[in-house]
Amino acid sequence: MFKRFVLCWVVLGSLGLLGLASRAPWWRIPNGFSFTDNGSLKALLEEPSIVRIYQNGCLAIVGLIVLLGALRRMGGRSVRRIATTALTASLLFPYAVTVWQPGPSARAAWLHIQHENLTWLGGDLYMNGEFTDTPLKAGNYAVDTPRRVQIFDLPLNEPWNLDLNRLPDMLDWLGFTEPFCQFIGKGWVFAMLGLSGLLTATCVADRNVHRERITHAVRLIVSQLIPAAALAWTLPFLAGHQVIAAQAACRNANYAEALRLLEDAGQSFPILREDTYYVVQVGVLQHLLGNRDCLEARLYLANLMERSGRFFEASERYTSLLRDAPPESPCSREAGRALLRCAIHDLNSGQVESAIRGLEAILHREPNNLKANFTLQLAYLRTGRGDELARLVEELTATYSCFQSPSKKPILAFAHHNLFVAALDAGQPDDALQHYRKSLRP
Repeated sequence: MFKRFVLCWVVLGSLGLLGLASRAPWWRIPNGFSFTDNGSLKALLEEPSIVRIYQNGCLAIVGLIVLLGALRRMGGRSVRRIATTALTASLLFPYAVTVWQPGPSARAAWLHIQHENLTWLGGDLYMNGEFTDTPLKAGNYAVDTPRRVQIFDLPLNEPWNLDLNRLPDMLDWLGFTEPFCQFIGKGWVFAMLGLSGLLTATCVADRNVHRERITHAVRLIVSQLIPAAALAWTLPFLAGHQVIAAQAACRNANYAEALRLLEDAGQSFPILREDTYYVVQVGVLQHLLGNRDCLEARLYLANLMERSGRFFEASERYTSLLRDAPPESPCSREAGRALLRCAIHDLNSGQVESAIRGLEAILHREPNNLKANFTLQLAYLRTGRGDELARLVEELTATYSCFQSPSKKPILAFAHHNLFVAALDAGQPDDALQHYRKSLRP
């Protein structure tokens, strides 16, 4: 009797978790800000369109199981097939988001790269730790931004020549990347737990777990998951093969063929089109073919000017490109990253007002840009703009509320310490004490 009671609760709990998964967020990233009814700031959340499909699927499974139970046709084998198929599909959810939702996936990668740029051993926190106590943190210099937005590396060799050190990349190609894990929601976890519980319940008969049913469940999962993973791994290998062919065509000065092969690689593996090196290489080929008015070619020319030290001309070209490019396109993001580099160069060279203008323009385009926010805090601190600094700290806190990593706490502590220094400079000891306490426990 007790075992039957436990089994019923496992089934009901699993169905309840699937019901929660149909309502809870699966994966979302911050994209803008809004105000709540009480006037506090919160981050607007962007969710890939494929999430709704998975949520509806969980609801459909609950309805189907309830219907089969009502019709007294809920055999263990049929429910087991439903649970294993749904579990395999849920395990492929990271792949569906990372590869087939390139826009949100690239924005998540860009946010994660900014966070790492602030927190790694060569980042802003560690490089500027010894200058924190200088007046208005005037000794702090912003670290340059990363040169590449990248989801993962492509295999530029044949599958049978794959080295063992590429095994972590194979997990990335299935979508289990750091940016994906950074913004994962409760819905995916609820779905995995609910389906696992439902599958476990189907392996019980006569109040005991049957080895044959467990074996059948494992066989079903393996027979579905291995072909799905093989198909998922085929696409990056195909794109890598096309990139190698494009390199060979480029070496033979067949630029039109190289561009065609590169575009085919982007069609085979959509997330590749968001990679910085892909965008730049397309710009190089378009420039060599004489198509110098396209966005990628204009970005390449601006990069050439920046590398040759013509920063003002490069900045003008980046600004023009940012104005003409679609808001969430790869070229728009690359132009914004370049202007962020220019603003950091201005701040580090003492041109604070010029840096402020550039950083404010970037944040107007990308409100959740962590690096621009962090750098602008230093600029506002040095120019005594305490109110604007407090707004930036509030926006930074709202953006970081969407991050899972605990390494966000040192950044938040640094931001509150900025407010502490600003309050001391403004002669507000009570506010300074409050911000100092927040910097100790962000």
